Amino acid sequence: MSIRWMVCLALSGAIAAQASAQWSQTQELDGRDIGALRFGELLHRDGNRLLVTSTTDQTRGRGAGSASIYGQSPAGLWELETTLYASDARDGDQFGAGAINGDRAAAFAVFRSPFSTAYFFERQPDGQWTETQKIDTEPYDLAGFWVDMNESWVVAGTLGTRDAGETDGVVLTYRLVDGEWVPGPIVRPPLPTVDTGCGVTAVLDGGFLYVGASADNENGEQAGAIYVYREDAGEWAFDQKILGSRTEARLGATLDVDGDVMATGAICSGCGFAPGVAYSAFAFERQPDGQWELADELQPQGGSTASMRFGTGITIDGDRIVVGAKDAGDPTAGAAFEFRRTDRWLPRSVIESPVREACEDFGVGMDLSGDELLVGAPCLTMARSAGRVYAFTFCTADFDGDGALTIFDFLEFQTRFADMELAADLDGDGALTLFDFLAFQTAFDDGCA
Repeated sequence: MSIRWMVCLALSGAIAAQASAQWSQTQELDGRDIGALRFGELLHRDGNRLLVTSTTDQTRGRGAGSASIYGQSPAGLWELETTLYASDARDGDQFGAGAINGDRAAAFAVFRSPFSTAYFFERQPDGQWTETQKIDTEPYDLAGFWVDMNESWVVAGTLGTRDAGETDGVVLTYRLVDGEWVPGPIVRPPLPTVDTGCGVTAVLDGGFLYVGASADNENGEQAGAIYVYREDAGEWAFDQKILGSRTEARLGATLDVDGDVMATGAICSGCGFAPGVAYSAFAFERQPDGQWELADELQPQGGSTASMRFGTGITIDGDRIVVGAKDAGDPTAGAAFEFRRTDRWLPRSVIESPVREACEDFGVGMDLSGDELLVGAPCLTMARSAGRVYAFTFCTADFDGDGALTIFDFLEFQTRFADMELAADLDGDGALTLFDFLAFQTAFDDGCA
């Protein structure tokens, strides 16, 4: 089917509104199916495998926690492979914050007393996942709020110690040696710090380790910072410190990196709900000399408010960043805001929670891969405490979000164009013109992959 038209009006200038468009929901993973509470708090995807955290799962004890592993079928649907539990699960462990890489996975019992514990799992030839190792993090506790993993390393941020006499967080590392995980170097800031939140996030990408310190005070009280380390012969050498741009920004509270682009939330969590406080996200880009520089501050169309909690989730892939705001909307179900890069990073669309109930926490856990977006909604209400993970796919011309291209998409595109919504800026130049209609025609003719 092809649609042709004549355009009599071209619009340009500021775009005043955003709306959901071009993202269609394809699946819902329901924590109730496996009895998991707070299901969807953290998501970690590696290719066709997905790990979903549920730290207050009560299957093995009150608040013992779990981590569920899903595999993606050839048809693109996520199917449960197994749910992981700590072999010695205890009440209050809050196990489950973890990551996956191929046939290996790691998860932490964050609140295990007296010290957090790391658990390592491996998929066997028969498809079963088994726990292969357990390593206590002594003397560190509160380890594993944020976990990442690649083929050689597992890293886990830790926000506290009890007996080591340290007052700030570090990043624990584990290295795979001859098929066994062994503790690696402990990554600390290059200069001693106190109460900076170092280790609140930890991300591996391309031979580098990125560590958030959301309460760092160097550029203003709780402006935040991100430390960059480079892998060097089994060690992590300090490379650069990226500073938050203003007081109480709390840069680094959420974090994702893809090659030469970094996306980070600045959630100002110490500000409460103070009127006028702008929660933000930022895009940084690596320059030819290897240094990171600020590319754009990310804000939804019309700006954010403290009550939205904009930046409480973040994910990046290529030229697209999606930022979660867990309390956005009315009621406060949450939303995810898409940004695309042309000459700069611009807001494009909003993905709203499919369930319009307060405290869904939609947009906390997120993972973006190409045109596939996964969004966790771990929920706080008693009625829906199990949580969900929603899968969405993007199609440029599918403006009514039903997964099919019809005349109704053209009519919806016309409406968005007439209302000067940024979602209709299909050529990405920041203005609505005839060329956006031509871009829509091309996208419609190309169809949805």
